[in-house]
Amino acid sequence: MIKYHSILLIFLFCLISHIVKSQGTVRDVDGNTYRTVVIGDQEWMAENLRTSRYNDGTSLFTNLARHAWSITTEGAYSVYPHQGVEGINSEREMINAYGKLYNWYAVKDERGLCPDGWRVPTDGDWDELVNYLIIKFDITNEWEEIDAVGNVLKSCWQEESPLGGDCDRINHPRWFFSDIHYGIDKVDFSGLPAGGRYSEGTYNYIGKAGLWWSSTERSADFAWGRLLGYYHGGVYRYSGNKKIGFSVRCIKN
Repeated sequence: MIKYHSILLIFLFCLISHIVKSQGTVRDVDGNTYRTVVIGDQEWMAENLRTSRYNDGTSLFTNLARHAWSITTEGAYSVYPHQGVEGINSEREMINAYGKLYNWYAVKDERGLCPDGWRVPTDGDWDELVNYLIIKFDITNEWEEIDAVGNVLKSCWQEESPLGGDCDRINHPRWFFSDIHYGIDKVDFSGLPAGGRYSEGTYNYIGKAGLWWSSTERSADFAWGRLLGYYHGGVYRYSGNKKIGFSVRCIKN
């Protein structure tokens, strides 16, 4: 059954990759250019945010040691350490591959983290994306099917990807191995596992999980985000401490 699904998905991947294409680009205040993609009625960045400044030109805090990261309530970003990550040899290469990790205080700052005309998606924006894909691709089980929503959104870059070709990669950026929940990237969202920085300042999960903020607050200390993991096919609604460093994808207003 797995072999049958793999052959079918390779065919669908090749077919749909010729139909769904990035729709344009957008540039941030630092001059970084991002691919964008239209999915349903939404236009998303197809790459993780890399800016070091708010839209008014003010720099975010960065290079915070563990204790400083754990106590700040100001907007800040971190870069996942590149040491020991296959194929990544510098901080610049890490940023280019996976983007930066922002705390929620940066997400909600009134000076604006996303380019002009764009914003950090709300919890409802993420729901709209997931629900659109469930209907579009007739997904009956968001979590367990090979073509579940999370796998639709994941980049196909993976260790030993069943899709082969350029999807089969050893070096980062790429997903950890899965023979069931591998990315098929049907809509060119190209979700990658940038990992995160915990509230106490440590890092984890690069290659294994992609975590993205929403702009929606849950409580005084927590806000909503979304998680893609190599070990499942869903899009997990995740409540994270506002001090955690997650990736950011912007959505057009």
